[in-house]
Formats: sequence, structure tokens, C-alpha cells
Amino acid sequence: MGDYLIMARRNGHEWFVGATTDGLPRTFTLDLSFLPEGIFTLNLVKDGPNADTRAIDYQMETLRVTRDTKVDINLAPGGGWAGRIR
Repeated sequence: MGDYLIMARRNGHEWFVGATTDGLPRTFTLDLSFLPEGIFTLNLVKDGPNADTRAIDYQMETLRVTRDTKVDINLAPGGGWAGRIR
């Protein structure tokens, strides 16, 4: 890993996606076009609004997604993001 890392792994019908960054904040767009047709549930944990000063600040969300969905990932300095798609 250098400055940042985004990784996706599949296990059966589930996908696990993770992202992390170094000391710089970063923004990415996760394109879910790798998914097959259908509607999926994305459970995610992301940096909260104060994660740059309080590492314990995080938020959990559940989204309905399809292969046409694009998800914005905003990483705080030293932050991370994790998602499970099923």
C-alpha cells in the first residue's frame, strides 16, 4: 500500500469492499457496475464528520443498490470505509 487502497473481494454471492488512506483526505466514486442485474443491499461503515480529529467517529448506513449505482466514498485523513454487498 502506498497512499491509499481500495479493494473488493467476492465470496459466493456477497462482495466485500474496503478503502483506506494515508494522512491525506481523499474522495472516490465506487462504480458498482461489476454487480450482476438485480437489487442488492449495501451495508457500510464510513468515517463520521469528525473522524479527522476523533478516530472513533463513524457512521453506519444501509443502501439499496444496483449495478447502475455509484457510491461516493469520503475518507478522513487516516480514515477508512468498509462495505458488504448482498
